[in-house]
Amino acid sequence: MLCMASAGWHDAVVVGLPLSLDSEAYRGYDILELQSSGDSRSLMEVVKNGGFDGFRSRLVLVNSDSGDESGLKSVMDEIRRRQPHAEVMRHSGTALEHLRRHVGISRKVEFPASGRFVCEERKEPSASPVAVTAWARVKRADNGDFRLALSARFGDGSYSWGNAFNYDWGITGKWQKGRVMYRPSRKVYADYVSLGCGKTAGEVEFGDAYILEYNPEKLPTFDAWPTRADAVGSNECYLVRDFATGGDFMPPDSVSGAVRFESSSKESGGAVFHSAKMSDDSGADRALTLAFAVPVSGNNAVWWDDTRTPRTVSGEEAVVAKACGAGTGDLSRWPIGAVTAGSQGIAIGIDPETPAIYRIGFSPAHKALYIAFDLGLAAERPFAAVKFAVFRFNAAHGFRGAFARYMELYPEAFKVRVPKHGGWMAFEKMSEIPDVDDFGIMFKESDNETEWDDAHGVYTFRYHEPGTWWMDLSGKKQDVPPTYAAALAHADVLVGRGDKWARAWKTSGFKDEFGRPAGISCNRNWCRGYVWSMNPAPGLAGEITEFSFKQGEECFRKNYARQFPKGIDGEYVDSSEMFATAPLDFDRSHFAGISTPLAFSPSTGRPAIYKGLACQEYCAATARRLRKAGRFLFANSSPDAWSWLVPQLDVVGNEMDWFRGGKWTPPRHSELVYRRALAGGKPLTTLMNIYPATFTSEDTEKYFTLAMAYGIIPSFEPIFYRNAKIRDRDRPLFRKYMPICRKLSEAGWRPVGDLATCREGAIALEQFGDRYVTVLNTSRKEVEFELEPTGTDERVAVDILARRDVSVGKGHRLRLGAGEAIALDFGFQLDPPRSAGPHTWWHWVNGNVTKAGITADLEAMAKV
Repeated sequence: MLCMASAGWHDAVVVGLPLSLDSEAYRGYDILELQSSGDSRSLMEVVKNGGFDGFRSRLVLVNSDSGDESGLKSVMDEIRRRQPHAEVMRHSGTALEHLRRHVGISRKVEFPASGRFVCEERKEPSASPVAVTAWARVKRADNGDFRLALSARFGDGSYSWGNAFNYDWGITGKWQKGRVMYRPSRKVYADYVSLGCGKTAGEVEFGDAYILEYNPEKLPTFDAWPTRADAVGSNECYLVRDFATGGDFMPPDSVSGAVRFESSSKESGGAVFHSAKMSDDSGADRALTLAFAVPVSGNNAVWWDDTRTPRTVSGEEAVVAKACGAGTGDLSRWPIGAVTAGSQGIAIGIDPETPAIYRIGFSPAHKALYIAFDLGLAAERPFAAVKFAVFRFNAAHGFRGAFARYMELYPEAFKVRVPKHGGWMAFEKMSEIPDVDDFGIMFKESDNETEWDDAHGVYTFRYHEPGTWWMDLSGKKQDVPPTYAAALAHADVLVGRGDKWARAWKTSGFKDEFGRPAGISCNRNWCRGYVWSMNPAPGLAGEITEFSFKQGEECFRKNYARQFPKGIDGEYVDSSEMFATAPLDFDRSHFAGISTPLAFSPSTGRPAIYKGLACQEYCAATARRLRKAGRFLFANSSPDAWSWLVPQLDVVGNEMDWFRGGKWTPPRHSELVYRRALAGGKPLTTLMNIYPATFTSEDTEKYFTLAMAYGIIPSFEPIFYRNAKIRDRDRPLFRKYMPICRKLSEAGWRPVGDLATCREGAIALEQFGDRYVTVLNTSRKEVEFELEPTGTDERVAVDILARRDVSVGKGHRLRLGAGEAIALDFGFQLDPPRSAGPHTWWHWVNGNVTKAGITADLEAMAKV
């Protein structure tokens, strides 16, 4: 969703004589009154001197009792020139009638008695913008998380969370107006409104809330913003929009103020690599969206959501994004966007080493593929630079062809450095698990028995979590969460005592939009107290910063003094997408210390540092140093919303819960292929949470089957290995699946396969290396299908799980039950002479049919 700054957008503007807007009917609208005496001369002065270049509106009412029709016409013409997309008219009747006709319908939100959360189903699914307005008054401010949130549910069951307005909890006894607006890039089926205090010990009173569903946009959208049809044209071009003032997209040299724009491009490897820079040395704060548009010729262009989801785009734009709480609100999940039109395939991809808040989308009305960056400028950091590539690809391969080209253009981002792949163990000492080799574990999160790990070929990683200081107060035996004041006082006491965590927090702690240290109370098993948001960027100034505290040079030299593979093998980054950290750091003293672009607040346009970009800098600096020492970087919780961390990683991990409440609830296949693609050929491993009382062996096999289909290496949380009954019950399943999963992973995922295809939509194929293909039934029922070999009429592959040969070709029907998968090896069999007879288990080697060859390979795999 794209939140808009209330400072630069008004639903309506009234110019001239004041109107009576005090009734409840007007409370859901944002109306600006520019008052004057009402004669044509005073009206013109207001129009020319009072703004109109500094905001956008849907409706402008000229309220005048003047009889100077010629003068009033000149006033209205001037308004139309400055606000070409607004309805400009003389006021007559009631303002409410004009608002409902030209803006939209506002209605009061009726919250249930049980709480301040409501789902507003749309009568007709639409991509119309929505705004919600609500009032709040803080009575007692012990700590703050008072917010108005607006979210959406889409047709595929996915949601957009995170569009919010934060009330200033430091102001007590005064009503504050909160407003959130978003422009969806696709049809919304339901809007969600919530008013809450989060985990606070304060007290807040909420007033009425109103939701306004706007009328459909009259202009086509570009990056979800109404934009004139000729803005893009027939050539590639840059466009800029001033977010803070609500301006239109326009050429970069048309932006008001002291903004400068520079760009360059270079063609290499069949792609054009672009660089652009925005700057403003005036010292002013700026919130800008810089876009680059690529016209796409022809009709019926197909946008690709992912490797399996093409869609013809007609009316609404196409974007695959998640709410991030920064910039205009949305962040693209994939590092590329791809469109095919006939035989033409064209894509845009970010430079993985220079990320920013960005969206890649397709505007069918403008017939343009685009990338848009949300950039903040400030006196402390008056510039922002971005890089991206535009490239062609084989349209017949769809998104997979585009992603294959992207991997070729940025090979370092997908380079595989870890030679041996395997499962993941968190904290537990593996030496205490009987016959631990059965579980195929290769990556250890914790350095509690490094010598044992070295002796058994296990990679050991040192634990750290960027972005947080979990300040425990459990020793104070508090029955309620600590107040903000108490937590702040305790942190200052620790600073005075020289506590390194506290000293790092003093230099690196986030500031919220109101200038206060950012944090929330917590009550978790590892911390009962307060978790402070920390900026992990390595360039921050201070004797002790979060980066220097957690990744200090002296500590690094000590940990990696021994020659690899002895000792610690790398760094482990927990919670890499920083779930407990505030989205934005407004501490201006931090701005000069970052290398990625500033972002800005979705509600005010104020420049800030986005947490995800600070974490990217942390990971990038850590990875560079580790690689010089021949070591590796391993992270949990990536990728989810951010594509830019995985290029820094060598081991990609996700702590998961596919058994919520004891019920099998796997992620969508679009999620799994997203993680697989971004990891590329790097080891992708999952740490599954379980509920021992209800967890069955059938559950384990479902998990292992789905993991195998995507070349994921499955693992479990420590409780699984401590529970001897479950552990030993499922040991045979590890022996069955883990060698295959590891073999697939080490072979390396390929975006475009060249071994087999399938026309049945419910059957998903993934290729690994030059010999393995996994076949998955993604539907909820049994499916019969045929596999078509590439380049030949018929081939024989080996079903590795069942240890049987499988004929691949026309007329050879296969069946898979709901959720079932097989792994095929096309490298076990070469075409034998006709005299060799029918295929069974035979392996053709040097002109002789021998069973020994295939048996040896299978036995070798089982010992991996």
